[in-house]
Amino acid sequence: MSRDYITNNYIESARVYLKLGGPAEIFIKCCLCEIDGFADWVLFLRHLRTSHAADQWEGQHAPNLNLEIQAEVELELQNLKKINSEYEGSDVEAETDNFNLDEVDLNMQLGAEVEDVLTFKEPAQNNNRPFYSMQHTRPELLLDFIDQMHQHEYLWRKDHRNEDFKEERMKSAQEIGQRLAERFNVALSPQVVCRSVCELIKWFQKQHAMCKANSRFRCRYQSYYEKLLEFLPTQDIQMLNCDECERCFYNEEHLRRHKYRAHSGSYPYVCDVCHMGFSHASKFRLHRIRYHEDKSNRWQCTFCSYCAPNKWDLRAHLPTHSGERKYTCELCGVSTKSSSSLAVHRRTHLAPAVNCPYCPKKYRENHLLKCHIKKMHAVQLEHELD
Repeated sequence: MSRDYITNNYIESARVYLKLGGPAEIFIKCCLCEIDGFADWVLFLRHLRTSHAADQWEGQHAPNLNLEIQAEVELELQNLKKINSEYEGSDVEAETDNFNLDEVDLNMQLGAEVEDVLTFKEPAQNNNRPFYSMQHTRPELLLDFIDQMHQHEYLWRKDHRNEDFKEERMKSAQEIGQRLAERFNVALSPQVVCRSVCELIKWFQKQHAMCKANSRFRCRYQSYYEKLLEFLPTQDIQMLNCDECERCFYNEEHLRRHKYRAHSGSYPYVCDVCHMGFSHASKFRLHRIRYHEDKSNRWQCTFCSYCAPNKWDLRAHLPTHSGERKYTCELCGVSTKSSSSLAVHRRTHLAPAVNCPYCPKKYRENHLLKCHIKKMHAVQLEHELD
């Protein structure tokens, strides 16, 4: 590279080209060695450091590039903020959009090491995180994943996303993982596939809520959004404002959960039969199955007439028919057949902490206190009800 290119402490080291006739993609070409094909600045800066001894001038120019990218990110965030500020309470409760996080991570990782700039490599698997990144995952991989997701309704239909259909979901996730392994040579566990589906649904709901609230809003990854719009339900997605803090949410369930957690409101899930409240939807569903729905013979005990609402309750019940006592109290050595029985026994070692409101007596269990009140204080109880 001729020194004529150096002006005002800058050197021309890259040129950016836009691919036409398809999805909007940019390609970065190195001016120092004429190598092209870099898809983002992280890979290009790694190429400079490894191939052109960029460390001798990196202290002057890499920070400038970093500041330029950071300025672009800040400009994008400001534009989004202007659009969102046109309607009241545009701060949706859900997490920051994946593309914002990806761009921030890009600036944080400018000095990080990358193994091979020309080798595609998926992120390391973590069952609690999706396998994809909106910015860095190849579009053909994510689009194919959405196609597979469309064909397996157990993964995204709301009435199938409970514990009764867990086996079906795992089977569907395993099939999707096999398909992606054959086409893209990526290994995904069923748990990672399920987590990726859940995060993709959350992302879609946020984007759809923003589109409904503001006609000028346009999703940054429009191809993914339109493909999910073909099959994901949208009738329950709407922008709702909290009347106490004016925060905005995209469905009624999230708003109730926010009021319960942030403003000491009522339980977000209330049983319409017994009016018992719950803080989590999973506990509410289990309560309805256990106490208010007809129990099918799916989890029928083979030794007695007991029919469990789910396989976990059946698994806890089966030891009662055997002589095995594998749960032992560490305080007195008493053995029990189940962990729940051991938990009840352990409370016998605690001092009575439940006070009777009518007399000085104390009890360890709430049901014992209720029996005591009905037996000894029925008159006072009737007067209070009247």
